[in-house]
Formats: sequence, C-alpha cells, structure tokens
Amino acid sequence: MYKEFETTMSTISVIVPVYNAEKTLRKCISSILKQTYRDFELILVNDGSNDMSLDICTEFKENDNRIKIIDQINKGSHIARKTGIENATGFFVTFVDSDDWIEPCALSKLHEIAIKYKADVVVCNSKKVFGPMFDFKLTGKRVLGRKEEYYSKKRFMSELYISFFGITNFPVSMWGKLYRRDRLREIYVDEKKRFYGEDLIFNIQVMPEMEGVVVIPDELYNYRAGGGTHKYQPLFFEELTELHKIKKRHIQKV
Repeated sequence: MYKEFETTMSTISVIVPVYNAEKTLRKCISSILKQTYRDFELILVNDGSNDMSLDICTEFKENDNRIKIIDQINKGSHIARKTGIENATGFFVTFVDSDDWIEPCALSKLHEIAIKYKADVVVCNSKKVFGPMFDFKLTGKRVLGRKEEYYSKKRFMSELYISFFGITNFPVSMWGKLYRRDRLREIYVDEKKRFYGEDLIFNIQVMPEMEGVVVIPDELYNYRAGGGTHKYQPLFFEELTELHKIKKRHIQKV
C-alpha cells in the first residue's frame, strides 16, 4: 500500500492559501519552518493578495529552499488549495490557514501515526484562539475523543462520516488533518469562488475514498477565531442552499 512512499521527493506537502494575510502570515510560516520533522515542502499559494503577503512569502523563501511560491489571481481559498495539491510532491498533504499556526511537533506526530497505522488520513485536535492579534488566549479543544483510535473505511462511514451532515462533532475542516495525496488527485473542485462550506464540500468528496482514518487527542493546530478567512460572506444564503443540495446527494453513501 505504501511502496511508492520510498520514491517521493518530500514526505509531506504543507499547503497554505494566502490572501491579504500580512498581519498573521509570519507567525503561520514560522510555525511550519520550526517543525521538529524536517522532510517537508511548504507551498504558499498567493491568491491575488494586494497587501504585503507576497513580499513576506518571498522573504521566507530566500532563506529556506523547501518553500515554493505560487502566485495567482484571486480565485478563492478552495481553488488556491487545489492549486497547491496539483503542485505538491509529498506522499502526504496537510493544510494550514494563513491566520493560524501549528505546534512544533505537529508534522512529526501526524506522520508517525500515519505510518504506524498505514492510514490515509490522520486527524488531530485543535485549540481555538480568541483575542487581539498579539494578546490571545487558548480555549478548549474540539472534542475528538480521549484516545488514539483507528477507523476502518466501513466504520468511519457508519460512525463519523455522518458528522458532515450535522450529526456528530467530528471536525469538517481541511486543516488539522494529514491526507494521503494520491487519494486527492481525482477530487472535483468547481471554479466558482466560494465563501462558505468549501472545507465541508471537500471532505464530503474525499473521505469516502480513504481506506483508514486515525483520530488522535493531541492538540496540534491553533485556530484563530474570527481570522482573515472568516470575514463577511455576501452570498451566504445562496451558498448554503447549494451546500444543502451537495449534502443531499452524498448522504446516500452513509
């Protein structure tokens, strides 16, 4: 199952969609470059930023050859992530939002668990951050369970996939997860710019293709509540209706 793992250039591709994130981007990138696990590439997808974000990305790239920068016109974060996937070389892929950051041991722990179980996805707990930019506090984690636990494809679909339809507490975000990259190649992402539900739509499509999922209690991801990726959404109700239609199509898989 993992034989091709030996030939990849980088074990993990970390993908960060970047849009007008000059106030938080340095902390985000620094947290990735300070990982205790070193075998990764960092793909920064600048999604048409009109602030100093691209300059910050370039500054970091000059000092670390693991960084790739992709500069594109603004298409939305879900298209930026898709661009990252298309340019990734790692056996695994993980996503970090540009206003968030990860713990120093995050990649090491996620990789360790993936290899231990030969899992296609590893999911960690997160900490939600509130407060001003440099005066934050950490609050309770998203509850995933108190122990490390493996879910076969059949068990995941019957017990946790239903969370994507509002029934359990399993996180629907793309961040806080390590995915096997080759399972993501055929995922359809439309070119419409979205403001709502993009993570949920992605996981509704992706997770049924995964052969094994491991949930761990470790709090490895720091999520900034009310950050730059969570601003006013002008088409909220239209997109909510579309999301409902997508969920209705996929709930038949449960």
